[in-house]
Amino acid sequence: MAEKKQIVDNETIIYDGLFDGTDLYRVMDKFFQDKGYDKAELVHDEHVSETGKDVTVAVEGANKANDYTKKVISVKILIKGMKDVTLEKNKHKTRLQQGKVTVIFNAFIVSDVEGKWEAKPMFVFMRALVDRYLYRYYINKIEQEVKDDTLHMKALVKSFLNLHRSG
Repeated sequence: MAEKKQIVDNETIIYDGLFDGTDLYRVMDKFFQDKGYDKAELVHDEHVSETGKDVTVAVEGANKANDYTKKVISVKILIKGMKDVTLEKNKHKTRLQQGKVTVIFNAFIVSDVEGKWEAKPMFVFMRALVDRYLYRYYINKIEQEVKDDTLHMKALVKSFLNLHRSG
């Protein structure tokens, strides 16, 4: 069984105002593509109420760092009370959304992806020794990479959301 270690725990952006939902998704999509992550949409849920639409989207990007370790970035977007708004600037109509957006970032590294070290008790012991003494430098490097990638993505999303902030 693979071992999962959390590197980034619930880094959160809270935004209330205008945004472009399609472009927000594109920003994350492009980030995953540029960094070589395989993206999977785990959840896409919408509920309509009198106050607007509530949307939940969960996306996960995975990148195999090597044969033994995989980097995983998980992003959950919660939008409360989303309504479509049409703005007119310089005689051009722009369609945006308005609502409260919460974006939650988590990052993990998954080691022993293929489960080869769990076959026998002696392998488990050897794996613990290898991880602790021989492979520690590489694991630290991979942990730092996934942390940097996650915080970079958080900065991109935050900057994107602030583009539409008025005032």
